[in-house]
This record gives sequence, C-alpha cells and structure tokens, in this order.
Amino acid sequence: MYMAFIAIASALLVHIGVSLYAGAVVFKYFFGIPVILSITIIAIVTAIYTVLGGLTAVLWTDMVQFIILVGGAVWLVFATSAGKKLREALGFERKMTDQIIVGVERIKATVINGEKADVKAALQGAQDRDVQQEVIRRKAELTT
Repeated sequence: MYMAFIAIASALLVHIGVSLYAGAVVFKYFFGIPVILSITIIAIVTAIYTVLGGLTAVLWTDMVQFIILVGGAVWLVFATSAGKKLREALGFERKMTDQIIVGVERIKATVINGEKADVKAALQGAQDRDVQQEVIRRKAELTT
C-alpha cells in the first residue's frame, strides 16, 4: 500500500509539474516572461481560482475543456482522411480535385508548348494549401 501511495503521488506531481512548465513555456514564447516567474504566476492564479470558486469553478473549467476537446475531435474527423466521405458528401472533395486538375492542365499546356511551366498561373484560383502542394508535386513529375 505504501508503494501505491508513492506511485500516485509521483504521477500527480509529474502531471502538475509538466502542466505548469508547459504553460510557462507558452508565456515565455508569447510574452517574454521568464519560466520560473510564469510557473509561480500560473500556480498562484490556479490556486486562488480553485479556492475562491470551489467545485463550481472546476466544473465550469472542465465544461469548457470538454467543449474544446469535442470540437477538436469533430474538426479532426472532418479534416483528415476519416472525413473524406463527409467532405465528398458536402462537395468539398470535388472542388479540391477540380482545382488540382485545372492547375495540372495549365502546367501541361505550357510544357507541351515548349515554354517553362508557369506555376503561379497554375496556382491562380487554388486557395487551398493542399491543392497548391499537389499541383507543385505534379509539376515536378511532368518536368522530370
């Protein structure tokens, strides 16, 4: 039982330490506040928030985290290959494919005419970064 207590206490301290350090790194990056000062500020603000707000404050914090996590999960499903069918159903996949085809056809036309492929012209209208990268990749395939 003594070892279980040590294991739980160690895990808790490591978790809290990593959380405080991660917040301090963000503060240092964005605001230039030293890490030790940031850890102190974060710990004090968190302690005051928890003591004054009690379980209600913790409950609301957990609720906000839940909403962010579920929103992120929904976004990931939509943004990754798992959401491909959803994107196709909403018409996004076709638009992206059409942009790639148009860009590649423009490059083919300039290569066939013996001119240097104008990647800027091929990317005109292609707002999506993935589309632009795909057009550039296919251009490299055509010119090699």
